[in-house]
Amino acid sequence: MPQWLVDLTQPQATLGSGAITFLGAIAAVLLGWWLFSGKVRDIKSALDTTDKLLADHQQRVQQSLSDIEEKLSGLTASTAQIRADVSDKQAIEDQAIEEEVRGEPGKQAGQVELTFDHLVSSWHRVRDRLEEMASDSRIDGRTAAKYSRIDRRKYADLVASLHKDGYLLGEGEKFLEAAHIWASHRSRKKKPSQETIQRMIDLELLLAPVDNS
Repeated sequence: MPQWLVDLTQPQATLGSGAITFLGAIAAVLLGWWLFSGKVRDIKSALDTTDKLLADHQQRVQQSLSDIEEKLSGLTASTAQIRADVSDKQAIEDQAIEEEVRGEPGKQAGQVELTFDHLVSSWHRVRDRLEEMASDSRIDGRTAAKYSRIDRRKYADLVASLHKDGYLLGEGEKFLEAAHIWASHRSRKKKPSQETIQRMIDLELLLAPVDNS
């Protein structure tokens, strides 16, 4: 053992021991940093990558839900249109049977006066215009689904809902008038007057003009 170690006093030995311990601690910290800094960087990189993957996945899920919502909106609109066609067709067939029983032909060759067929034709064009508005792709899926659930035997309810949401472009009263005319005569329990049929034709020209372009 070196003589200088033997000659150390107790305070000197304590001080030296503390200095060695301090240096050892610094060395341990530096060694730990050197050994683990790379792993820490790897963990941070992994977490960043995971966050990015989760964000991308969330975006894809939201887009998929949006696509599904749009397809459901189109499907419900088509279903509503089919229900309307079936309801109107049933009303027409019932009246045809009633006229046949009474011996009244629905329409004769060369007949000049306006008939129920004219009212039906004009109403169908107004109705189709309403359905077109209710299924517009710019309408969000929930609102379109709300429109599709409205009973198509009561088109006035659909008109009221579209008007409230601001989709009828100031023509709400005319659409409502057409819906009321149809509701009053769809069962054909009472014969529509010539003036009523002509009014429906006029409403058709106003609300669903033919596009000749």
